[in-house]
Amino acid sequence: MDKDQRRFSRRMYLGSIASCTAALTAGCLGSNGLSGDGISSSDIPDFSVNDEAQPTPILLAAKILDDEDDLVVFDDFTAEIAIGNIGGSTIGTQEIEIGTTIVDDSGILDSSGVNEPDSVSVAVTDIDSGDWETIEVDLRTNAQGLWTIGSDIQTHPEYDFEIDISSRVLKTGESYDSDVGDYSITALEPVFEPGLHYDAERGGIGLFNQDTTGLVGGGNDSIVIMHRIEVEATNEDRSIAFNTMRGDNNFRDADVIGTPTDRISSDDLYGRSGLSSIRTGDESVHILNNAIEGGDSVEMFALQEVGRDEISDAKISLSLWGDTEDITIDTVEEDPDLPEFELEDISVNTDNEDGDPVAEVTVTNTGQNEGTFRGIVEFYHGLDVDWVYVAEGLEANIESGEQATVTTPLNRGDDRFRVQPFGEEFEI
Repeated sequence: MDKDQRRFSRRMYLGSIASCTAALTAGCLGSNGLSGDGISSSDIPDFSVNDEAQPTPILLAAKILDDEDDLVVFDDFTAEIAIGNIGGSTIGTQEIEIGTTIVDDSGILDSSGVNEPDSVSVAVTDIDSGDWETIEVDLRTNAQGLWTIGSDIQTHPEYDFEIDISSRVLKTGESYDSDVGDYSITALEPVFEPGLHYDAERGGIGLFNQDTTGLVGGGNDSIVIMHRIEVEATNEDRSIAFNTMRGDNNFRDADVIGTPTDRISSDDLYGRSGLSSIRTGDESVHILNNAIEGGDSVEMFALQEVGRDEISDAKISLSLWGDTEDITIDTVEEDPDLPEFELEDISVNTDNEDGDPVAEVTVTNTGQNEGTFRGIVEFYHGLDVDWVYVAEGLEANIESGEQATVTTPLNRGDDRFRVQPFGEEFEI
């Protein structure tokens, strides 16, 4: 049986129900009594026998023998499966396929977005006509969400087994090692910043773009969290990339999902440089589209801006399929003591050897801890965009209760400027 035959699509599922319904007319209930701590006779739906038919197995019920509440993505688990015989004679020995399939919220089988794990071939033996037996099979899932257990045999129309698989949560220092995907993911300690600079290529107007400095966050009502992970390509003979990372198959649509706010993406930035240019003081790269050579490891991050009252709830999930929350990085364990920056003064020094006036911005740290103030100056344009960054950002490390004056040349624009993140305008 090839791979396509082993997958349990919605068409196969509905087809099985239709075939089964046609065959099950009035008749007797088959049962083999109790089955240990698993399936019992009360779990078995009524089914009927066609005395003229060949031995015909049918999927009747399923039950997880492990603790369902503890199952997370990529867990192996043991299921007990009840197979009945609706044919007119005994099933001697017959190979069938059993596997897991993801379903959508309405309970319809949905294999369009997730490549389910390969099914398992098992043998059913010595099931008399009208009787049923149970088999145990080891299975797994590879995405967060609702799953069912299916088969390539007929399925009873009352069969409605579902299991809700939770995201795999990693705290700081915890790892997940994929036994089939050739990668390992380790959650690292997060970094908290009031704001971060990034390199933007659009510091000019129209065709006259210039390199300049952009700002993510920076205000006192929110904080930027850098969720950090280390990804290792554990197979020295093959490289991986996050958006093609393998579980059971290739994850071609991998993404990052943030809670309670979305992650910051390159679409959120003013410029075309993307998040790989975020300045952190360390060598880090954005979490998507990074090739990792076999045997190597790379530290990656995802950025998230959240309100200061939401910090303890902040987390990201690696969605290996694009819309499932498969591996959750939950490393924010308590609210950190953070700096807060207040604008004290803006002045302009026109007595400069280079000829350009210089903005002098004085900032006080009124927060509970030292930290790095990062800001920018913009000039007013008012045509295709209202405000445009000047070339250099504002940056200073300031102790709690102290103040600092930072400067930047006003080498673009005319007479109207603005200091961010304060939104304060000034003129020269």
